[in-house]
Amino acid sequence: MKPATKDAHRLFLQGQVALAKIEAAGLPVDPEKLKASHAAVDQATQELGRKLKSHDIFQLQRKIFGTKCSIGSREQLGSILFDHMKIPGATRSVKSGKYVMDVEALERINFDYVDWYVEYMQLQKIKGTYLNAISRDTIDGRLRGFFNLHNVKSFRGSADSPNLNNLPSRRAELARHVKGCICPPEGYYIVESDYSSLEVHVAACHNRDPTLIDYLENDYDMHRAVSKQCYIYEDDFIEQNPKLAKILRQATKSDAVFSWFYGNYYKDITLRLWKTATNNNMLEHLASKGIKRLGLEFDHNEGQWVEIPGADAYVTHVKSIEDDFWNKRYKVYNQWRKSWFANYLARGYFHTLTGFAWYGVEKRNFVINCPIQGDAFHCLLQAIIDIQAEIERIKMDAQIVCEIHDSIVAIVHKSQLHDYVAMANHIMTTKLREKWPWIILRLKTETEVSPVSWADKQPYTGKES
Repeated sequence: MKPATKDAHRLFLQGQVALAKIEAAGLPVDPEKLKASHAAVDQATQELGRKLKSHDIFQLQRKIFGTKCSIGSREQLGSILFDHMKIPGATRSVKSGKYVMDVEALERINFDYVDWYVEYMQLQKIKGTYLNAISRDTIDGRLRGFFNLHNVKSFRGSADSPNLNNLPSRRAELARHVKGCICPPEGYYIVESDYSSLEVHVAACHNRDPTLIDYLENDYDMHRAVSKQCYIYEDDFIEQNPKLAKILRQATKSDAVFSWFYGNYYKDITLRLWKTATNNNMLEHLASKGIKRLGLEFDHNEGQWVEIPGADAYVTHVKSIEDDFWNKRYKVYNQWRKSWFANYLARGYFHTLTGFAWYGVEKRNFVINCPIQGDAFHCLLQAIIDIQAEIERIKMDAQIVCEIHDSIVAIVHKSQLHDYVAMANHIMTTKLREKWPWIILRLKTETEVSPVSWADKQPYTGKES
């Protein structure tokens, strides 16, 4: 991909300057809280390590591998789970032939030891990748990483040393160990301005699907609607089980709706949704609705899941939802995906809405997702450029200190908090649409603030002092 217009060149030239200023500003780090996080992670890792080592699976691993046994070896764990215990769900790397044992693959396995193992490895990552890096790279109380515009094929941004784009966030208790160390100076707030469903809005600008546009413009909860289909419940279930309904909605959002948008298919989605149902005691509820089995069996000889369909099979149920999703609910989006990829095959290239062109041989999912992800990041980048320019123009006591895919993090003096939030929101929504008329929907932002730490941020109310 390369800039194909003057505006695209200008965006990246100005963007390089803007990101360099973010690097120079750096994130403020509290050394005492950093020290406490190191101690807390060490303790949690040791306790979880003892729990793993007392489990029968690790005892089997020790028996088989002897002196070479390592609790952190994913290859050894894969051998135990799939070769010896015959647990279904194994996939092998095409290049190495080894079992795929990343977090995404492990989270498909519904087994207590595996869940503990994932948490253990995440704690180790927090220690090695983040806390150690923060300790090493913090100078004069500021953590300065690198923000790049040249490392991702889709022209999204990236970060390294450390990767500030990928700080832990999915599990709040783990994220706190890292983000709890990022603290604004006395008299300042940390402010995170986050685009709401930015990539979905940009997708709608590409495909012009009237259903998707209507949902976004009228704040229709598309994730809740699909969740009610996947787990077969109605509004009274939400009222009676609000916490569980929230868990099911979040699982559907990440494991079904966005998976379908990004090109995944029903088998993998079924496995993920079924695991959430199992972990949250939903199997009895599904059975009461006629869903009594998963409907997938793992063929160890072929190394893949085999579908055993039927009216009582969950895989059949999810497959029908996928058909409804693409052929009824978002049929215009579906047609756009087909025609977009067909045009790419015919021409050998495609253009983004922000003026970039991609030439080369890529798989279907990349060709469909690349312009959406790239254009969405460019929206954020343009907003960063304009917010920085406004801060400098009016000499506001504020600094942008980080960007994370679809959010902007700043340190703002409490006396100018409300002015900054209003200004940033106006630029990220109204001004950006004025600059780029191809944005046909209202953009939305959510703002969270805290005078304590990044981990303590709360929704902005306008009453902060």
